[in-house]
Formats: sequence, C-alpha cells, structure tokens
Amino acid sequence: MLMMLTGTLRAEREARVAASVAGRVDKMHVARGAQVKAGQVLAELDSSSASLSAAEAQKASQTAKVQRELAKKDCERAQQLFEAGAISKSDYDARKAQCDNAELGVEAAGIRTAIGAKMIKDASIRAPFAGTVESRDTEVGEFLLPGSRVATIVAIDKLRLEVVVPEAQLARVSVGTSLSFRVAAYKERSFSAQVTVIGATVRPGTRDVLVEATVDNADGALKPGMFTTVEIVTAEEPAPCVPLSALVKRGDASHVFVVVDGRAHERIVKLGPERAGSVAIVRGLAAGDRVVDAPPEALKNGAPVAEGG
Repeated sequence: MLMMLTGTLRAEREARVAASVAGRVDKMHVARGAQVKAGQVLAELDSSSASLSAAEAQKASQTAKVQRELAKKDCERAQQLFEAGAISKSDYDARKAQCDNAELGVEAAGIRTAIGAKMIKDASIRAPFAGTVESRDTEVGEFLLPGSRVATIVAIDKLRLEVVVPEAQLARVSVGTSLSFRVAAYKERSFSAQVTVIGATVRPGTRDVLVEATVDNADGALKPGMFTTVEIVTAEEPAPCVPLSALVKRGDASHVFVVVDGRAHERIVKLGPERAGSVAIVRGLAAGDRVVDAPPEALKNGAPVAEGG
C-alpha cells in the first residue's frame, strides 16, 4: 500500500558560531559558501590586551611562588620558636596564616594565568565541525561582544528528512521503514531514505506526528529547506519491481511496455522506491506481468515483440 506524504529537508548539523570573548575582528579567513574542516580558524580577534593580561598574570604567578617560599621558611622558623617556647601560640598562628595565604596566592595567580591563556585561545574562533559556511555575519574592524555571531556552519553530507505522518497512518511507519521522495529541482530523480526517529507525541493542532529519516547527500544535490513529496510503500501489498532501464519517460509520466500475447502494450505506471537498479511499481502493473527491458525508441503500442524481448 502506498502512502503519499510531504516533508522538508533539514541540515544534519547547523551551528551559529559566536565569539566567546570581546574584541575587535582582526582577520576573517572564510567567505560565504566556503568549505571548512573541524577546528579550522574562521576569524581572529585582536588579542593584544589578552596577551598583556596573560603576561601580567604569569609574572604575578612567579612573584606568588617566591612569596610562598619565603613564607614557608618563616613558618618553619616560627614553628621552631614556638616549640622552644620563644613565641606565643597567637604569634605562631598568625605566621601560619601567612603561610596559608601565600599558598592561596599561588593558586589564585595560576587561575589568572589560565584565564589569560584561554582568552588568547578564544580570540581564534574555530569551526566546530566540517561543513559549509552558510553565512558570514561579521567583518574586519567590527567589535564583538561575547555571544556575537561570527558565521553559520551547516553540514549537508547527510540530511534529515522531516515527514508529517497523520495520526491514523502512524501504525504503518516504524524505525527502519524505507521511503522514497522527490524534489522540484530534480523531477526525474528519486531519492531514498530510511526512518530513524518517530516523534514521541501527536501534535494537538494538526493530529500528526513528525517522523525523521536519514538521507545520504554525498553529491550535495539536496539542500536544507527543500520541500519534498514522499512515498512510503508498506508491506501490506507487495509491489512488483522492474529494471530502471524498462522505464520510458514521457513528460512527467513514467511508462512501461507490457508483453501480452506477443505484443507490446504501453502503460502509465506510478513509481515507488528505487533500490539496486530496480524500481517498485505501485500502480499500473500486476505481479507476473512481463515488461520489455530497454525498449527501443521505435517501439509502438501494439507492436509485435519477439519471444524474450
């Protein structure tokens, strides 16, 4: 049985890449439509202030370590004096607190150093995954705040096909169900996909469920946002299959020649999913019908066909 549905293609992954630190854009390394790899630098922000902050934090860390060593020695002397009864317990506790504060100073300086290094790293804005630059949202010279968009990256080697399935037809669709679909840009081409996700709820306004299928788009022919007409052939009524070479295209219609009593009879057929060089015929052909494979252009309706033609 054939189900005719509609759907929309979506990118498998899409990211609106944004700055995580403030700064002026020094360089832009990509243009709209560019192909990028994961981790590739898209833009660079002015990192001079971050570099100065990192250098200052590094010096502060070195100073804190020196102060810690001096405080450590002072604590050791204070402990010896306290054990000898030369200083009071309160004096010893005060010096011990100075040692603890010196240790905390080293830790704080280390954190400031790490923050400075991260700010320098974040000044280079990178692609989170391989894909295509859909939009370039900033230019050299602009000042960005954290969260300002730099570019939008989309991955289209695989797409998600969102199909709207009416509630009454949901039982006929399951994960793994194969389907075929067509788009307006390629009227003569049928694409295949497989259901991977079935929505958890029925949408109250439309009484339907959103189903997703994974589409291989290695050649990049399909684009996110394309509207699709989807055909799903369920197992309730097995459909006969014919070689793709048996099809004859006349405008938007598909025809085959069926051999009846030694003569070719032309029929209009409705196509189903394609698979391994064959296509399912969901209307216009019955099981057991013999079709002419690769019919010559001169073949006419009612023409005699040699046995085995």
